[in-house]
Amino acid sequence: MALTLFTPPTAEPVSLEEAKRHLRVDGNDEDVDILGLITAAREQAERHTRRQLLTATWDLKLDRFPADVIRGRRCR
Repeated sequence: MALTLFTPPTAEPVSLEEAKRHLRVDGNDEDVDILGLITAAREQAERHTRRQLLTATWDLKLDRFPADVIRGRRCR
């Protein structure tokens, strides 16, 4: 069984501008680093909570077809 990210989220839960305001950063020199930290924080939160925070598409490949029923988790 393999689960692969097919289409990643198109945005992050916190914008670059929001993060820079919170960090009190005025210039653009650290934008790439801040964007990386935003993504890393979201991914860590998703691993910790075992929940997808943003819309994404995953591909699940099974070794064989299940004998019973395929059950996914219901999103609320």
